[in-house]
Amino acid sequence: MATPSSGSVLLLLLFLVTAAILPSHASLISVKAVRVRGLLVCSANGNLTPQCTTCRGLAGVNVNITCNGATTRITQVVTDSSGFFNAVLNFVDGLVFDTNSSPCFVTVKLPIAKCVLLPPTGILRAPVTFLGTVVESVIGLVAEVVSGLFVHV
Repeated sequence: MATPSSGSVLLLLLFLVTAAILPSHASLISVKAVRVRGLLVCSANGNLTPQCTTCRGLAGVNVNITCNGATTRITQVVTDSSGFFNAVLNFVDGLVFDTNSSPCFVTVKLPIAKCVLLPPTGILRAPVTFLGTVVESVIGLVAEVVSGLFVHV
């Protein structure tokens, strides 16, 4: 379980609340944690696609959760043996989360030696998308988000 620093928590809170204030159609919820999940595979763009029937997950790759236009790292996790990642960010005092918009991304620095199909330099970046909430008895209300499709930047 990843634990963000106090500065990172403040920054994430600032960006989420700022993004939440701007749209008039925003749906705000108060959560105790945010869980970010995703998959990184060895393909031309890091995504699992129907054309990629033999692509395998990339194990042991550092995945960053970033905000502020992908310039501020909130936390880092490592993909498991199947290429999946799961980061849980706990917030002791709670967090106001905008379910319609998130200024945060999942980023992966290239190159990845285990995959020659990926570009040799740059960054893979995927937006995070709100899926829903779940109540966990120990934590409380958790916002579930998933990484979208990676693009090379």
